[in-house]
Amino acid sequence: MNVKRIKADSPSGSASFFWTLLAVAMLLSACSRDRRPDDVLSPLQMSEFLTEAYRIEAYNSIVHPLMPDTINAETAAAYADLLQSQGLTQEQVEKSLDYYGHRPDQFEKILGDVLYRLQ
Repeated sequence: MNVKRIKADSPSGSASFFWTLLAVAMLLSACSRDRRPDDVLSPLQMSEFLTEAYRIEAYNSIVHPLMPDTINAETAAAYADLLQSQGLTQEQVEKSLDYYGHRPDQFEKILGDVLYRLQ
């Protein structure tokens, strides 16, 4: 079998190695950059949570328009119920809001879904 060997110190050998290394580095950085951490809500979970959060805010502002103390107490209770019903923690929601807040394209899609659900 006739195999052509390229010396590591030859120009074509080092260039080939460089491009391979560069391609692997780009692939790894792209994968790690786009991977959502496990404790961040998925876009679907975030959409479901925000839809219910907007409903809570709307309900309390309509039922108690001039009573901010009542709104605060009822809103806090409603959010506690929402978190419990969806099996979430406040920390997960806050981390998710921060995560998607730094990714406006993804957050815009989530908010579009929320608006669709509220119609």
